[in-house]
Parts: sequence; C-alpha cells; structure tokens
Amino acid sequence: MTQDTEAIRDISADVLRRYLAMHGWTARSFTERKLVLFTLPAEAGDDEIEIVVPTAMDRERALPSIRAALETLSQIEERPLVDLAMDIRSIAFDIIRSRVPDEYVRQDTIELKLAAEFIESMRALLGSTATTELAPGKYFGRTRKEASDYASRCRFGHTFRGSFGFVVESPVGLNDEPTMVGVPQEVPFARRVVQRLARGLDAVQRAAKQDDPSPITQEYQAGLSANMCDDLIDLVERTGLAKLRIGIDLSPEWQAPDGLQNQSEFSVEIRHVDLLRAAARTLRADEVKRPAHVVGRIRTLETEGNPADLLQDNSDREIIVNWDSQDHGLIRVRIYLAPEDYLSAVEAHKAGRFISVRGILEHRGRTWTLAAPMDFSVFPGE
Repeated sequence: MTQDTEAIRDISADVLRRYLAMHGWTARSFTERKLVLFTLPAEAGDDEIEIVVPTAMDRERALPSIRAALETLSQIEERPLVDLAMDIRSIAFDIIRSRVPDEYVRQDTIELKLAAEFIESMRALLGSTATTELAPGKYFGRTRKEASDYASRCRFGHTFRGSFGFVVESPVGLNDEPTMVGVPQEVPFARRVVQRLARGLDAVQRAAKQDDPSPITQEYQAGLSANMCDDLIDLVERTGLAKLRIGIDLSPEWQAPDGLQNQSEFSVEIRHVDLLRAAARTLRADEVKRPAHVVGRIRTLETEGNPADLLQDNSDREIIVNWDSQDHGLIRVRIYLAPEDYLSAVEAHKAGRFISVRGILEHRGRTWTLAAPMDFSVFPGE
C-alpha cells in the first residue's frame, strides 16, 4: 500500500464534500446517480474545474472516486496529496500541535524516550482536562473513566517537518446543524475539553507576563485546575524540553467561542514551572487533609544513614508505596518511618509482601505524603 493510499483511506466522501464547500466550490446534486458535482468558478481565460464526489457508496467502492478528487485538488492547490489529505481529514477533529525546539532534532528525528514521555504526559493532560470539564473545580481526586475514555479516543497524527512536532487529534465530528453567527450551539464534549485547555494555556501566558499566578487561579472555572497545572509541569519536566510550543486549531465545523480564535499558539516553558506550582498550591489551599489507610507493595526504600546501623542513625528513612486508592486511583505515597518499622519494610520489600500503615494523607504538587504514620505492619506470607 503506497503512502498516498494510506493517507486517503480514512477520508469519507462526507468530509471531502465539507472541505470543497468550505473552499468555494459550488455543489450540484444528482440524486439518481448518487453523486455531487462540485465546480470551481473559472478565472479569466481558464476553464471551469469539476470534481465528482459520491454520496451513497460504501468506503471501498468510493475510494477510487475520492482518490481522483484528491489528485485533482493536489494539482490545483500545488501541494502534496499527503498534506492535503491531512487537512481534509482534520475537519472532524480539533488539532493540538506541539513543536519541539530545533536543538532536540537530529536529521528530522528525536530520541524515542522524548517521544514516549511526551505521549504519556499529553494523555495525562487530556485526561485531567476532561475530568475538570466534567466537574469544574479547583482540583479533583482521580481522573474519571469518561475522561480516560475521551483521551483514549484522541489520535496521534502525523508528525510535521521543519521544527519537529507531534499532532494530537481530538474527535469533534461533523456539525449537521446550520451554523449561524450569534446563535449559540451545543458543542461536543471533546470541543469543550480543547477549549478549556486553550483558555488555560492563554492564562499561563498572561501569568508569565505579569509574573503572577493570579490569571490561572482566578479563571479555574473555565481554565486550569490544580491537576492540569501538575500535568503541564509534568509535560515540561518529563520531556526535558526547555520550551514547547503548542498550537491549537479548532475544527471549522463548530463555532469558536468569543475570545478564542480558530488557530492559537502558546508556549510552555521551564520558566513557567514555578508559576504553575504556585497556582496549584493556591488552588489546593482548601483541600482537606484526611486520615488514610495505605495498603500496597513498597516501590522504593531510601535512607541517607548507615544501612548497617539504622537503629542508632537519625537520618530520614523513606519508603514509597504503590497504593490503589478509592479516591485518587493508583498513586505513589511517600512515608517516613521509624527505624524498627523501616527494617520491617526492608524485609517486606525483599519478599514482595504488602504493607499496611495509617496516617494523614497530604498532597503537594504531584507528591503524596502520609504524615504522622502509625500502626505499620507487614502482611504475612503464604
């Protein structure tokens, strides 16, 4: 299968018709022949151009007609068929483009680790944005299933050359209702998620100019929650990028709300991290510290003291436990233990046993800590 065939295979006749109508082509239907004839008004001295698009035909049978139409368009617009096909297909999607600075690019490639960290961080950001949209608030406990399902439906599109970049496509579908200026429409949930992300990124730009997190913290109802701030920090720190440009192209099928352009570009930088952390702290200021009973396996152990003399050494003894919390999902909880409990934790870790400990759960940024630990115990082995 050639690259061109792969590019056009998932373009429907319906999407192609929308694209032509948006770009000035005039449609004339022939119902009995199950097709629409599109014509482009002739310029001086030129002949009128015609493109035929089927209306009632399964995808495989329609593919030759769609290919012929795209080849004609490619010649008219003087650009590669693959690029044209990407623009046509994106009509039913809001597009999030992220450009990687040139210094991270070598011969149009980047390190696989950077790509993997970006995808995982962006998925988390989309999930937290969707959760915030479902229940707007300053923060939330765990990502909702509906939000995770939405993030899973988003697609990872073609990267683009020049400044290397990633493309994430958020499915909004086609708008079958008439669009009239000034008349509000009920937009799809996926569009509301991307709008929230765009407003939040805009607030970050204004906060950076003012060197004040207030634009973020005061506009949380339509923009960033504390969780979204955490995930933006994660996106920067996990990828190791000093600067990441994020462009958002809203599908023309749905009206852009007042104050939000169809195409916007924002910058997320390492220098924004402190502002985002400050905003997250402010948004979580009223979060109640609650008693918790942590049960799970130990992920890591760490002490700066002498391992051979833990009972006499006063250094911190820290463990991190994987805990599947009912309120927050799977989280990693940091716990500082007394010497005797730490020694028991070491043995539990060696044997792969679960531990149990009670305390007060605290959340700072992306870090969970169990303060005032008590009743530490190790589950018996089989």
